[in-house]
Amino acid sequence: MKNVKAVSTRPVVCIVHGVGYQEPGSVETSSVARFAKDFGQQTGANTTLFQWQHPGPLPADPRNTFLFKYVREAVDEIIMDFSYVLFNLNMISAQLPLADLYIGHSAGGIIVSVKTDRPQILMGCPVQMINSVRMCSNGANVLNLMHYRDPVASPVNSAENVITYEPLLTSVVNPFEAHTAYWTSSEVMTQCLRWYDRYVRRA
Repeated sequence: MKNVKAVSTRPVVCIVHGVGYQEPGSVETSSVARFAKDFGQQTGANTTLFQWQHPGPLPADPRNTFLFKYVREAVDEIIMDFSYVLFNLNMISAQLPLADLYIGHSAGGIIVSVKTDRPQILMGCPVQMINSVRMCSNGANVLNLMHYRDPVASPVNSAENVITYEPLLTSVVNPFEAHTAYWTSSEVMTQCLRWYDRYVRRA
């Protein structure tokens, strides 16, 4: 009798980052990867990170005053990455692996929102504000997490919109700190586990 290789029945969770993780190896060492590992340990799911590609190098600019340089480069990357996602949305979303649950942050949330009507968790996602994007789901299986101070996040029609808040002192001065806080928030993790239990967990 031949040995038959067992087929894994573990649910698959696909996690898609937003801007700022385009350098090779950056996702694997980031708070996104730590979130994925923790989520996989708590659920027993097979978590996979999807890394979409950066559109190219930032434009050369001779204006190199100390503080301005870093602000400009951050803004350049945000504009380039968001425009790249919007102009190539169908191509990028078609590359997503098949999964039982998709978790997307910011631009990553836009990518997963047009991929499938499977359960989704959006974090800090502005998809509702972009008229050219049509979500695949009717919203019934979408959990949309918005940090209280996140200026990028927006409500999503028909989804379960949940406002999260952990008192980040730095987000009072810099609201964009709230935009990246999802990956390290225990409250966000609790909400994601709840959605997993509701739509994915298998007996």
